[in-house]
Amino acid sequence: MTTAQAPTLTVLHEGTPIFTSYGNWLYPLFELEAYLADNAFEPAKLVLQDKIIGKAAALLIHRLGFRTLQAGILSKLDVHFISSLPVMQRLACKA
Repeated sequence: MTTAQAPTLTVLHEGTPIFTSYGNWLYPLFELEAYLADNAFEPAKLVLQDKIIGKAAALLIHRLGFRTLQAGILSKLDVHFISSLPVMQRLACKA
C-alpha cells in the first residue's frame, strides 16, 4: 500500500495550484525560481503555501517577489522578521 505524500510547497493563482513541490529544505524554492523564470506569472499576485518557513526561506521568498504567504510552521522570530518586510501584505501561519 502506498501513502500519498503531501506537498511541501504550493503556489496558487486565483485559488488554483500552478506549482507544487514535494522536496525538502530550500530545494522547492529553487525549483519554484526556475518555474517562474519559464512561466509568465507575477509572484506579487500569487499565494505561496509552504510547510515550514525559516529565515533563509523567507529571504528567498521575498527575493522572488511574493507578498502573500501561508505557512504551516513559522517561528515567532521569523513571523516578526517577515512581517517587517515592506512588501508583505498578508501572512497566515501557526507560530
